[in-house]
Amino acid sequence: MFRRSALLVAIAMAIASLVGLTGSVAYAAPAAPVSSNPLPFVGQEFILSGDIGTVTPSGRPVEVQKLSSGKWSKLTSGKTLADGTYALKASTTAPERSFRIYAAAVKASGGNPALTALTSDPITVQTQTDSVSLNIARIGNNFKAAGVASPVLAGRLFELQYKSGSKWLAVPGTTKIEATGGNLSWTSPVTGSKSYRIAGDASSGAPGVVYSPTIAFNPGPTTLGKNVIYATTDSGTTPTKKGVDYTGSATLVTGDTASAPLDLETIAVRGNSTATKVKKPYKFKFAEKQKPFGMKSDKTWVLLANYGDRTLVRSKAAWDLGKQLDGLKWTPDSVFTELFINGKYLGSYQLVQSIKIDSNRVKVDKITGQVMEFDPHWKDGDGTFGFTGFSGQDFSYKDPDEAKKLDDNSEDPEGLTAAKKAAMKTKITNFEKVLYGTDKKRDWSGTKADTYVPGDPNDWTTYLDLNSAVDYYLAREFTKDNDADFYRSNFFYTNNVDPGSADKLFMGPIWDFDRSAGAATGASTSIASPTGWWIRGNGSANHNTNKIHWYTKIVKDPRFLNALHDRWADKKSVFDNVSLTGVDAAVTAMGGTTYQSGLDVAANDRKLWSSGGSRYAAHSSSYTGELNYLKGWYHDRYVWMNNELIKTPPPLN
Repeated sequence: MFRRSALLVAIAMAIASLVGLTGSVAYAAPAAPVSSNPLPFVGQEFILSGDIGTVTPSGRPVEVQKLSSGKWSKLTSGKTLADGTYALKASTTAPERSFRIYAAAVKASGGNPALTALTSDPITVQTQTDSVSLNIARIGNNFKAAGVASPVLAGRLFELQYKSGSKWLAVPGTTKIEATGGNLSWTSPVTGSKSYRIAGDASSGAPGVVYSPTIAFNPGPTTLGKNVIYATTDSGTTPTKKGVDYTGSATLVTGDTASAPLDLETIAVRGNSTATKVKKPYKFKFAEKQKPFGMKSDKTWVLLANYGDRTLVRSKAAWDLGKQLDGLKWTPDSVFTELFINGKYLGSYQLVQSIKIDSNRVKVDKITGQVMEFDPHWKDGDGTFGFTGFSGQDFSYKDPDEAKKLDDNSEDPEGLTAAKKAAMKTKITNFEKVLYGTDKKRDWSGTKADTYVPGDPNDWTTYLDLNSAVDYYLAREFTKDNDADFYRSNFFYTNNVDPGSADKLFMGPIWDFDRSAGAATGASTSIASPTGWWIRGNGSANHNTNKIHWYTKIVKDPRFLNALHDRWADKKSVFDNVSLTGVDAAVTAMGGTTYQSGLDVAANDRKLWSSGGSRYAAHSSSYTGELNYLKGWYHDRYVWMNNELIKTPPPLN
């Protein structure tokens, strides 16, 4: 700290005598104070020091002021030394806070001159949080407790503790360890349900003892599948309501191998009707791109609960089918996993690639491309953007779905710009006015293929890709899912939103099959039946899209029906195999190793959720009976559709 000499004090007193006892001495604004700790802990005391530039033999009263909600207020006070230097205490619990030094005006007295008020330049002090996280994963008959300490303080020791009555004790067989690169890890035998935490000692440089959030860990069922996710929220609260995001970490276990805890930027409940069920679906967004269980790298993943599907495998069977249909350019990849959140077992889940524009997902241009969804929820005022089309259907912008900013605060062209929204709306409107006719009465049943040339502006195939339309129809019609009449969860995309470009609309990807293949019985008297069309104006009577969606027009075009006939002839074995091998393959995938392992995981889930909340009616009292029902339904569906689609052309109704 700079200290002036007695000579300078004498000089200042001489100057004061020259201006007279009633005069006033003015000084330049002092420099910003300096913090003794460049990065203090939250709430930790630090020293602000500096020089206010005034020399007073007895010191001058000063105060530390903090900036809060745009206003400066007193935090602490003290006095300078005779030479004008100061050292005052301060602290803050905010992530960052601005401080300044203020010296009030002083009246002339006792031979000292009057002094004008002084305010220093401000200093902004950023703080750090002393924290340690905890994630517990079970590997065989042992559990692995892992944590991340921040910051890393040399020599600081951490202990894994469990609660015994009202006391916290060290877990037997574990020792205190120092964080290596911030990471902590212990392995201990599973000994039932207990509450655990990590405790870090109050070593030099730490503000005190630090504890991780407590995890009440339940090891779950005796036998688990190959893949298990152990997620922990930083707050210790498990998400239960849509729209509330949590941060946390996740450990991914495959067999006897566990990942290090992976930071989660978001753990949140997702879905629409599924979000209201007792078994919640989730969205996980990792802080960095990950390849969970060997899938392609990305940050954002969906965890489907499959609560409405008593077999748990309808979505898996449908996506495996979609991957074999060439007109669907991308079908989501998925892996079954069992899920723990905050130490509690939640059953079988399906980790799925989310629908987004990416080189590993929907492969379209990130600036000009757009993914859309048939979905009325944009009207709910939840921040989703959409519009009602010429057809009367509701469209929402799926990806991108919000405006983005670049570092310079300018508009990010990869986000949902106003120009992109307007162009996409025009592109869809142009298509719909051709498909429906400007009077909405156009009938394609008498279409002659040779009357159109490629690019004809009066032909709907100029705007919508025929191959994707055929395969999308087959996948949705075969599985006969509840929303296949385009109420929601139906997607399409384009590589270029510009309505003047030659880029077409493409149907896909397929999504949402928990209410397919006879699972749902209440939406319509015919949905559970493996016979009858579903996407020709025969869908759910509860959906206002039943009679107006695109396929009510498209299926009347002989060109589409002939293409449907040819595609079925080429791919019908793929559909037949869903009942023959697809269901059993999906069950095996659920366990990750063998068919029996899949049955074991299903038993775990059924035991947990057998009586929870509302579900679709059971078709059997046993899981095997549910599987047999599903196989029979797929078989009967194949037989019925085959009888219809081998006709040339297939009948309209």
